[in-house]
Order: sequence, then structure tokens, then C-alpha cells
Amino acid sequence: MLQLHLFRHGESAANAGLVTSQPAEIPLTPRGEQQAMALAHQLTFHPDLILCSPFLRARQTAAPCCARFPTVPLLTLPIQEFTYLAPARCAATDAATRRPLVDAYWQRADPRHVDGDGAESFVDLLNRVRQLLLELQQSDASEVALFGHGQFMQALRWHLHNAVPLHAEHWQPERLEAEQMRAFRRFDLAHPIANAAGFTCRWSLAGWRLG
Repeated sequence: MLQLHLFRHGESAANAGLVTSQPAEIPLTPRGEQQAMALAHQLTFHPDLILCSPFLRARQTAAPCCARFPTVPLLTLPIQEFTYLAPARCAATDAATRRPLVDAYWQRADPRHVDGDGAESFVDLLNRVRQLLLELQQSDASEVALFGHGQFMQALRWHLHNAVPLHAEHWQPERLEAEQMRAFRRFDLAHPIANAAGFTCRWSLAGWRLG
């Protein structure tokens, strides 16, 4: 059996309400760095594989864990945050300024809509989640620590909470419609994942299960 422990990055500049530009380069705040250190020291398992998003805030959060377990392999995978707004439209803005754009995107509820260069569709996000699960199904690891992002993790958790069957190879994100996208948004808002918090799921021959 494989256990996948997913952790959201520590508090970032965007989470703190500061002005940011490129999604991939948003750093942790000093508080976020403290959260990352505490998270690494609080782990109650010894990972045999560490997975990390390429985004800076996730890499900074993973760093103390990598330092605690220096012999454990680290893989950077495309498990970055869901960038559904074109970065050029959001340059030098804070969360309050972006709010009308965020609300308009989710009200549109088009799973295949791409906002512009550097953005992806909701279906793209779910296909990245599916690809991660497929790759892990082939892994020899038994305890995996993943350092990632809120909406990517929520998409994975939402899928496992709702999907039957639970084998990733039978999951077809491209068939999702507007109401399912709205259902995800309701789930995401109702069950937030705090900075440096997370959840566990498990893979066995019976499929994926939330821990």
C-alpha cells in the first residue's frame, strides 16, 4: 500500500494580501518559513519519496523536510497551483484587486475555458491530478510526502471524495460539465486547506482512498 501525504505550502506573499506578479515566483512570508520549519519537524513518518511543485513557495516549504531527510529522493513534478487567470492580467495586483476576475471566472463555469497565455483550463488541472495518481500507482514508494498548493490538492481530494471507480485510469476529466465545476468550487470554499496543513490518501489494489 502507498500512503500519499499532501501538504499545502506555508503562508505566501499572496496569502498575506501583498502585491504579487508571476504566480510561479511568489515567495513565502517569514511566517510561512516558520510554518515550513515546524511542519518538517512535526512529520511522524519517514518518507521514501518527496514530491514538490516547481513553484517557489512550494519549494521553500519542502526545503526543511529535504534537509531533515537528506537521503530521500526529491522529484519536481507538474503539480503546481491552478493558474486559471492569465498572469499578464494579474501582474502587480493583490487578492482584493483580483477578486472580480476570480468571481467572473468561477461564475462562467466553463471547464474548457483558458483565460490567456500562461493560464490553463479546469480540465487541464484535473488531467494533471489524474496524471499524478497514475504515476504513483506505478511507484515502488510506500510513504510519499507531497508539497503543493491548495486548489491542486482540493481537486485531488474532491475527485477521491466523489469518484467511482477510484482507479485513475478510469477517470475522464474531459467529460466534466459546468455543474461539476460549480460543485468543485462549492467544495473548495466549504473545506479550505490551511497553509502548511494537508491530508493523506492511500493507494491499494482496491483503488485510491482518502485517509
